[in-house]
Amino acid sequence: MDKPVIEKAVRNIIISIGEDPDREGLRETPRRIAEMYEELFSGLKEDPRELLEVGFDDEDHHEMVIVKDIPFFGMCEHHFLPFHGVAHVGYIPQGRILGISKVARLVEILARRPQVQERLTSQVADFLCEGGLKASGAAVVIEAEHLCYDRETEILTPGGWIRFDALEPWCQVAQVNPATLEMSWAVPTAITRYPYRGSMIHWKNDTLDLLVTPDHRMVFQREWSFEHKPQGPWEIAPASAMPPRFYIPQAVIWKGPDAHSVPLGSEVVEADEYAKFMGAWLSEGCTKTSRVDVAISQDQGLFADRIWQLLETLPFRFRRVPQAGRPRHIQFNSSHRGLYGDLRVLGKAGEKYVPGAVKMMSARQMRVFLDWFAAGDGSRSKRNPLRIHYVSKSHQLVDDIQELMVRAGMTGSRQRYPNCSRIETRTHKRIGGKGYKWYAKVQPHHRQVVAFDDEVFCVSVPSGAILVRRNGRPAVSGNCVTMRGIKKPGSKVVTSATRGTFREDARTRAEFFAIVEGKR
Repeated sequence: MDKPVIEKAVRNIIISIGEDPDREGLRETPRRIAEMYEELFSGLKEDPRELLEVGFDDEDHHEMVIVKDIPFFGMCEHHFLPFHGVAHVGYIPQGRILGISKVARLVEILARRPQVQERLTSQVADFLCEGGLKASGAAVVIEAEHLCYDRETEILTPGGWIRFDALEPWCQVAQVNPATLEMSWAVPTAITRYPYRGSMIHWKNDTLDLLVTPDHRMVFQREWSFEHKPQGPWEIAPASAMPPRFYIPQAVIWKGPDAHSVPLGSEVVEADEYAKFMGAWLSEGCTKTSRVDVAISQDQGLFADRIWQLLETLPFRFRRVPQAGRPRHIQFNSSHRGLYGDLRVLGKAGEKYVPGAVKMMSARQMRVFLDWFAAGDGSRSKRNPLRIHYVSKSHQLVDDIQELMVRAGMTGSRQRYPNCSRIETRTHKRIGGKGYKWYAKVQPHHRQVVAFDDEVFCVSVPSGAILVRRNGRPAVSGNCVTMRGIKKPGSKVVTSATRGTFREDARTRAEFFAIVEGKR
């Protein structure tokens, strides 16, 4: 394999897609890909016949030999996309037997070359019968593994967090570039949903909750790498191959531009003023059903003064209304019919939500909204002002707050109770430390393998990663990959091949498949 030629080709590809191969994040990419290809296609350098010549003479053994659950990693030859799986191999000796490791090694050699699943299955069987072993029969079953989440996992859409089992085919989802963590919206190229019975890997701690199939693609960074260079690069590997300790990104980079103005109440207001107003009103405001009136309530103090200064710049003619019997309480009222109509649809206290205009703003403007909302319905730690606690009677509103936090580079675990929801920004413990946390640290005791029997779900998006959450804990994680041989992205595809005795004798063939399926 000519690594310099591969490096040059990769540079040309990077240039052709409009990127700079000499920028910091891509400078070493051609070398890394060349080294990866050297490993992925190492099977091209080896002749399986030589492997099969190393066996043991045994003229008396003519019973079936089966090696189950041989893991393999291959590369689809049509698009050079990876696929994972397990192989079950059986053969009937004819004077010679192989060591168990040699059978697994045969699968590995044939998988580590440009492949398709169907041909790989046939080649393993052919080499056992026609190669140096000369077995009297061979049978092979190969199962492509899964890349999916359970039904409790949600994915972010422009309309908020939605469970996979409620996702419509035309709905956009939050895709994430694993190299940069930049988020954008995309319609899935495919949606996966199918029944799955088997083992799942569950990572769970105070800030992370992921339940995925063993070969689900994880976006991660190893412990040593993250602690020395936390900005990347991020790796992608199957869940079953995760190191004992690693980090997972939980926030993204949103590069949407600043909004300039937003229509509100038949008027047009500056976008920054709109973000401030919505933060104040959603936290401390209401619409009165007894009459056309918009109200924002607040005790006297710095935030009340900031609200009044803002309201004086808006075209809605707010007035200060003292409250009888509550000398320190102020209510700001407006009878503007257009404003009343726009705000009334945002719901009562337990039904409020963040309007789409805020979600379309830049990350900076989202932080403006969050700051104003926190000043009303949140609280800041005196020891660490970055640690902000948001709370609301509206579960939807706190879900929206979490979305804005994640898109603004912050993270926190949403906690839901019967009468309210809450979320708190995660920060470093040291006062004035490194700022907001945007990642989760995973340690060995956070991992558990669990039995599972239900449907699993996923989507395919161009970038290769998506933004999900489970039980209120967000994460950037991989998506399904579309490739030849996978009829439904992320689903299990089983291919089989029989030769010699296994093809000719139905009882022998049935016995093999019964053992593979665990029925014997």
